[in-house]
Amino acid sequence: MGSLSVISGICWILKTEIMNDVVKISLDAIQPASYNPRKLSENAFDNLCNSIRKLGLLKPIIIRAENNTIVAGHQRTKALKHLGYKECDAYVIRGINTQDECRFNQLHNKCEYEIDNKSPKVKLHGELHLGVNYIEPNMIEIVDKGEYATLNQQLCALIVRYGDFCTPISDIDGNVGISAAYAYASKMTGSKLRVMVVGEREFELAKYYFSLDYGIFDYSSLKRNTYMQCLAQMHRLKGKVSRRITSVLYEKFVIPYFNSIGAKLDNMYILDFGAGFYGDAELLKERGVRIHAVDPYHRIGSSNIIDVKGNTRAFLTICSQLKNLGRYDIVICDSVLNSVDSMTSYYDVINTCYALLKYGGKLFISGRPYNHTIDVGRGKNKSSQKRPSFYYLDKDGLTANYRNGAWFFQKFCTKEQIDSWAKCIDPNYEYAANNNSNQVILTKVNRLDQQEITNSLMREFDMILPSGKRYGLGDEIDNAYHWCPLKKLIVS
Repeated sequence: MGSLSVISGICWILKTEIMNDVVKISLDAIQPASYNPRKLSENAFDNLCNSIRKLGLLKPIIIRAENNTIVAGHQRTKALKHLGYKECDAYVIRGINTQDECRFNQLHNKCEYEIDNKSPKVKLHGELHLGVNYIEPNMIEIVDKGEYATLNQQLCALIVRYGDFCTPISDIDGNVGISAAYAYASKMTGSKLRVMVVGEREFELAKYYFSLDYGIFDYSSLKRNTYMQCLAQMHRLKGKVSRRITSVLYEKFVIPYFNSIGAKLDNMYILDFGAGFYGDAELLKERGVRIHAVDPYHRIGSSNIIDVKGNTRAFLTICSQLKNLGRYDIVICDSVLNSVDSMTSYYDVINTCYALLKYGGKLFISGRPYNHTIDVGRGKNKSSQKRPSFYYLDKDGLTANYRNGAWFFQKFCTKEQIDSWAKCIDPNYEYAANNNSNQVILTKVNRLDQQEITNSLMREFDMILPSGKRYGLGDEIDNAYHWCPLKKLIVS
């Protein structure tokens, strides 16, 4: 089973007998998590209510013992209240930290309704009866492990830390039809499994209801600390040589293009916008390339202290170059689009790169492709065997991950989303993609809405800092941007 067999082995060694209580709890005594990312349409909520009317609450909700906050089951709780219930069954999880609580919430929201042919196939043995059964791990048979290795791995880790919280649904013959990943994880961790066994009619009805669409992830209510998004970027060209992360965009597209134009490069001005640690730009500078790098959250050395003074100078250099030299011949924007925390920021980056590029100039820009999300959070990517990659996307392709006391965001793009803006700049733009990144190479040939461009520029040059202050350079870039065509007109 590859890396998963190692994980399961660790789980067997570390497993302690943690049994979570299933208790009756008053619905008035529990409270929703402020960050809960799941949003239901009116139709989805009606379907959820209908399933509870016909089948009851087959799975307990999950709450945090310390404050009775719902970890998983927000929508079921709403439905129960709507239907007039006063109490319900609940798992009580003790000692869970906030980072795991958020991960738990997302994971549970995803796998709760995971019914397809890629899920594990699990068979329970022994004498079963209708209602709640407790199954020893040696009575759980993995018929087929399925294709959700990362999902299974994360479930195993949570069970090891916090005990059993699973309730898959089985028929009387032991065929697990709903949330089979829970049964799989119980087997791999040596945990006793709580399973709800239902009759044949109820089993088919449950599979129908659990296969319906129960809303989307929505991160609009989460707090954005945009200045922390730099920590979500890869540290390119940092560390030991053997472990350095190189840029696909630079290595396969930018540098070959530079080599192809030869001596023409000597008369060109180049900008790396959102340059992170400046690694690639500094390497090109050493080779004599006239490249300027800027990143609003570039840090001092290897520290986490943002170099506000240095970044301010870098922004002002752009303004000066626009006024004195005109717009850039080439703009490079590597792995910035995947580190934005909103769609406004996403288009601000694109518009700013466009604005700083002269007509006929080249734009090299990259991000993360939608297919790298493992089939929108369904454990499909083969690389997940080496490094867990599991995401929960909203309608725009944004995902959120809570760590170190803050939410970090990543943006994933479909080819259709890229087409929507890239063709407006260059109808014949070049596109390439692999499992980890997509690369877009454009020539600036079309004009975009100038008011939108100006608004984006002013926001990008006025980014917020940890202190709450901002760079305050919106007017500087506005003046420099509008000075470019004016200067050219005067000179000509």
